Parts: sequence; C-alpha cells; structure tokens
Amino acid sequence: MRNLKSLPKNAVIKLHRETEEIIKRKCYDCMCGQKKLDCQLTACPLYSLRPWANKKDKKNKHISQG
Repeated sequence: MRNLKSLPKNAVIKLHRETEEIIKRKCYDCMCGQKKLDCQLTACPLYSLRPWANKKDKKNKHISQG
C-alpha cells in the first residue's frame, strides 16, 4: 500500500475519490443496478461502506461502533 503521508494532498484526495467510485461500481454490479434496495449481505467486506445505505442505518452503525 502507498504511504499516504508522502503524497501531496491533492493526490490523496484523488485516491480517495477513485476508491469511492470503485466501491460504488462494485455495489452497483452486485445489486444488479438496484440502488433503492438495501444490501442484505452483511458478510461482504464492503457492507459498512455501501453507498446507497439508509442514512439512518449508517448513523446507527457509526454510533454503535464508536
């Protein structure tokens, strides 16, 4: 993995945006293009990062982990 501290700020931001896009594409593919359905695959390593999760659900997960 890259050492993020050695990269300029704009490169880190670009890497973050690319990572978000990759996660969105994978979830979109896995859910067969259904953005409105909530993913039920809790064993998926991307489950906590799912882009179309209910905002209330994300907030509750953040609080319970915190």
